[in-house]
Amino acid sequence: MTNRLQMDFKQTDTSGNFKINQYHQNYGYDLEATLSKHPIKELETPKYKEDLMDSMKKGNLQSATFLKDGNEIKQYIGCANLAWSSS
Repeated sequence: MTNRLQMDFKQTDTSGNFKINQYHQNYGYDLEATLSKHPIKELETPKYKEDLMDSMKKGNLQSATFLKDGNEIKQYIGCANLAWSSS
C-alpha cells in the first residue's frame, strides 16, 4: 500500500517540528478516472499514460496534449494538492 506524506508548515508539535499529514492510497481521489474525463492524447498509449500519471503522483507539473476540434493543444497539468492525488 502506498501512502502520501505531506509536511504542514503551519503547524508544529511540542518539539517545534512541522506536523506530518499522512494520506492513504484510497484517500478519495482517483487520478486515472479524473484524467479519463479529458481528451488527453497521452492517455491513448499505455506507456505515456503510465509516465504521465507517475509524474503527477510525484506532484510534478506535466505537459499534456489536449485534443480539441481536431487540433492538438499543449498544456500543463498537475495535482494541486498531494493530499488529493491518487497513488
